[in-house]
Amino acid sequence: MSDLVLGWLLGLASSLVTSLLLYWLEGKREIRAEAQKQRREDVRTARNWAQDGRKISLRGFDLTGANLSGKDLAEADLEDASFNGARMWATNLRNANLIGASFQKAKLVGAIFTGADLYAADFTGAVIKKCDFSEANLKGVNMQNAKEIRGCKCDLAEVDENTETAQIIKRQKLSWITRMAIRENSDAQAFQEDK
Repeated sequence: MSDLVLGWLLGLASSLVTSLLLYWLEGKREIRAEAQKQRREDVRTARNWAQDGRKISLRGFDLTGANLSGKDLAEADLEDASFNGARMWATNLRNANLIGASFQKAKLVGAIFTGADLYAADFTGAVIKKCDFSEANLKGVNMQNAKEIRGCKCDLAEVDENTETAQIIKRQKLSWITRMAIRENSDAQAFQEDK
């Protein structure tokens, strides 16, 4: 009889543990589904932000993996927003509040950050090409672990001196100035030849 009771108790315990595990997993799935739904809504709102009258704050939005190419987010409040893995070709972020924003593994080509506040933004693993960071606040920015930085304009950008990011910005400034000098010299030579 004791074996029968013991078997019954073990069966009951097993059923209880299985039920609790399934309940927990279902809750996790619902949380993920809700997060995905919120992310889709964040992306839709961000894409239509300029057309909708620029009234909504986009602070803390999850724009992970979004294609924001060609979108106008000038002067948007995107503090603590996540652009991780986002594709941003020619995205206008002029004068935007991007304090603490994350651009991890984002692809930024020709994006405009002129006058933007990027304090403590993270560009780990990002590809950054031909972007304009002129007059932007780049203090506390993490660019040293970016996958690629090439051809960026950084005129009058504010950076913390003696940091790896400052060295990256200085190299970008130097490469931009060098290209401009070469172009001006070739324009001057062409002008002299035309005389």
